[in-house]
Amino acid sequence: MCITVFGLIAEEGLLENQALLLAESIRKFAGIYSSSRIVVISPRSSRRPTQGTIKLLEKLGVEIVFLDIQSVAPEYGTSFRVHAAAILEAQCSEERLVFLDSDIVFCGEPSLELGEANAAARPVDVKGMCTTGVDDANDAYWQNLCKISSVEYDDLPYTTTTVDSLQVKASYNGGFIVVHPAAAIFRRTEEFFVKSVRSNIRPFAGRGLTIQTGHGLVTGVGAEYWGSSQACLSLAIWGNGLTLKELTRSHNLPIHIESYLSGDRISQIDPIAIHYHHVFHLDNARQSAARLNLSREVSSWLQEKLPI
Repeated sequence: MCITVFGLIAEEGLLENQALLLAESIRKFAGIYSSSRIVVISPRSSRRPTQGTIKLLEKLGVEIVFLDIQSVAPEYGTSFRVHAAAILEAQCSEERLVFLDSDIVFCGEPSLELGEANAAARPVDVKGMCTTGVDDANDAYWQNLCKISSVEYDDLPYTTTTVDSLQVKASYNGGFIVVHPAAAIFRRTEEFFVKSVRSNIRPFAGRGLTIQTGHGLVTGVGAEYWGSSQACLSLAIWGNGLTLKELTRSHNLPIHIESYLSGDRISQIDPIAIHYHHVFHLDNARQSAARLNLSREVSSWLQEKLPI
């Protein structure tokens, strides 16, 4: 079996509670990967996890790394994950690195084999800041990003979004990414992201958006950058002659989208990793979890933990 390490972010507040739940779920339900090394990164000295959380993580055998990352775009919280993933990748001795959003919980053993590919991820949920092609209003952002990154726009293949089933230039949900560290995908993603910030290229510039995330609402400059880390990831893969294997939706199940929790769709999916965003923080978190096709063991464990 290929030696694997899991990486994620934890900060004071919601993120540390999410990180603790994620780490425990790996240890309990990730099967052959349950004993893998888990690295939790605290990227900012001003937002360290509490001592109580640190002790609980250590009891789970989790390695905690304290950094003081100076983000090029601190308003965009995801930027700290971009920098942290690049740092962990550069120091990684394992053959495979799985970097996760903290608002994910494992329900079963994942399929992490890459085969001939260099990375694995699930396509984005909805179109959002993606482009369907040259006539799309978002296409200028992608064209400009390719230009400053010295990537050929035509090298980016098309993929199908998970929820709204649209054909878009390849973009992947950043919550569950598997890479071979030797391919330097996260380091190249960071390089492209830094270039985009310094070139003032933002997918939602001037649109005044408010984004609902697993750690709260994002507005202002942070919302203007939303999705840019995922675009840079796509360029880091396809613009450098690498390839990606698409994960099934069971490996990164977006339950914050109501269409997944209604009708017959959810009953057809056996969750491996749930990407719950804000859902498990709500008062009706237990009811939402009960609608999922979970084993009795996972369901019982999760019901005791919710709401986060």
